[in-house]
Amino acid sequence: MRSRVMQESVVGLLFLIGLGVLGLALIWLRGNLFAGQTYEVTITLADAPGLVVGTPVRYRGVRVGSISDVQVGPMGIIAKAKLRDVIIPRDAIPEVRQSGFVGSSFLDFRQVVAVADLPENLSPVSADCDPTIIICNGQKIQGRTGKSLDDLITAANAIADSLDQSQLIENTNSAITKVATAAENVNRLSADARVQLREFSTAARSVTQAANQVTSLVEVNKGTLTTTLNTLSASGQELKLVLGNLSPFLNRLEKSTVLADLEALLKNGSQAAANLNTISGTLSNPAVMFSLAQTLDAARATFINTQKITNDLVKLSGDQELQEDLRRLIRGLSRLFSSSLELEQQLLALTQQSQLSATPPAPVSRTNQPALAPNTPSSDPETVAPNQPVNATAPPPPTPEPTPLLAPNPS
Repeated sequence: MRSRVMQESVVGLLFLIGLGVLGLALIWLRGNLFAGQTYEVTITLADAPGLVVGTPVRYRGVRVGSISDVQVGPMGIIAKAKLRDVIIPRDAIPEVRQSGFVGSSFLDFRQVVAVADLPENLSPVSADCDPTIIICNGQKIQGRTGKSLDDLITAANAIADSLDQSQLIENTNSAITKVATAAENVNRLSADARVQLREFSTAARSVTQAANQVTSLVEVNKGTLTTTLNTLSASGQELKLVLGNLSPFLNRLEKSTVLADLEALLKNGSQAAANLNTISGTLSNPAVMFSLAQTLDAARATFINTQKITNDLVKLSGDQELQEDLRRLIRGLSRLFSSSLELEQQLLALTQQSQLSATPPAPVSRTNQPALAPNTPSSDPETVAPNQPVNATAPPPPTPEPTPLLAPNPS
């Protein structure tokens, strides 16, 4: 019974050993018979972190072989890579790289430049392989070391040392403090800005309400405003017409002798007023009475001339303001004439009293009498001349220098 168990155990063990040998044979056949021919290249590196036998070799991200031998020397590292029958251009550079967080290493052929069109029927294991075009069997290639996790740690340590030496942390803390202060100031400013915005919003609403009120007023009074503007426009046109009509009249008024006549009239009126002021002191003298009679005649003639001048002015212009000024002048002269009539009546009464007296008064020399009669302009043929004194030998009084007459104010 025991011998039978031993026999079965030996048979099972032999069966397992046979399966193992068969698997190894299949693996060998897969690498040699089924996978085709392989070739080997030698790669020299200055440094190869994590590069060991069996490290994968990749080309364009695909595994094409593995590292079969690694030799360390004083001049660098010599690694042999066993590659499948894959055509790799000569300008591809082998580089030791690491991937993943754990830093698993691999050798990668990196294509630096674009690959030109390669000739057909190229093989890295053929006897006529051109090493200037592709990588051939047994060729030596200079490789390089890429960035590894150790380099990253070293760079991080260097950066940390630099930051420690430059007091960046203290500066960062100071900057953070300043940023916090600036944030507080910004918060205060934003609060003030909100207050200002509220006030501005209130003011804007007030302005909007005022604008709406103005708009409503304009809409309500639109007709009135239009009528007013039309009236102003019409008034402006009428004013232009009135000014145009006044221009010829003013030109004729400047060219005519009306101004000279008015000047002489005013001069005679002033002389008559001066003479009337002296009458009260000389009424007891009969000679003065006689001169007063002549003055009244001159005033009557002056008034007649004034009426004619007024008629001429009315004919020259139809300006209502000028006519009103002339009416005021005529009314003043009328009052002057009324006073002259009263003085004439008093003179007649005094003359009657002087005739009743026994002896008439002796004639008085003309040279001692004041010049009361004014000179009136003789340019008008119809102007009535005033009465001359009885004594023809006495020379007439000198005519005073005429003063310019100002035009009446249109207002």
